[in-house]
Amino acid sequence: MGASDGLAAFESLKVKASKLKEENERLEKQGNQLEKEIQQLKVEGAQAQARNVAAKAVASFHFYSAQFPEPMNPVALRSSADAIRKTEPEAIIFLSDAQGFCVATSGGTAQKKGILADALLKLSTEIAGGSGGGRSDMAQGRIKEPSKFLEVEGRLVRYIEERVK
Repeated sequence: MGASDGLAAFESLKVKASKLKEENERLEKQGNQLEKEIQQLKVEGAQAQARNVAAKAVASFHFYSAQFPEPMNPVALRSSADAIRKTEPEAIIFLSDAQGFCVATSGGTAQKKGILADALLKLSTEIAGGSGGGRSDMAQGRIKEPSKFLEVEGRLVRYIEERVK
């Protein structure tokens, strides 16, 4: 291979390098779009799961409580609670995923009785560790011991009953 052959090969690489940059940018955009689509599908799947959560009659309220078996991103879990709230705005909701991320909501009537979403979250973290916070209508956080979900759920039921008396 002579010097002129090496120069020709180098020139060929320069052209390919510029196309490689364009192709890399195109693939990056495509990857970002696919990631957005995946996140949207996760949200839609979470909302579908939430519609299958059965309400428990607790005092004079409907209490929706579930621990989803798979990890969910925070947006998907909040969307699950929102899907329930859309059909039943006065419901009390406590949802958690397999990793302990949780969201609590409380409708206006429940709030008037002192059943606040941030208090529900605080009770859950007292039992299962973790942290979080929020407002009286919606709070979110993470419990350290997701295996204690049933214990948390039982305590939340007692809390609701105590507040209604």
